[in-house]
Amino acid sequence: MMSWTELEDSAEKLSNTVTDWKNAFYREQSQREEIVQELKVMEQELVCELELHIDGETDLLTCMQSL
Repeated sequence: MMSWTELEDSAEKLSNTVTDWKNAFYREQSQREEIVQELKVMEQELVCELELHIDGETDLLTCMQSL
């Protein structure tokens, strides 16, 4: 049978473990949110680059036709 002190120590260790897991969860959640935000920015940049590419091809075809 565990003594009262051992039970208190065990409860404190479990509480610390729970706190560690919560902190790890919040860190992961924060990193996920950062990645999602970076992905949105990259998608916007990709759309802009694709538009520039299409505009460039259109300009090139126009120049070639006028020659």
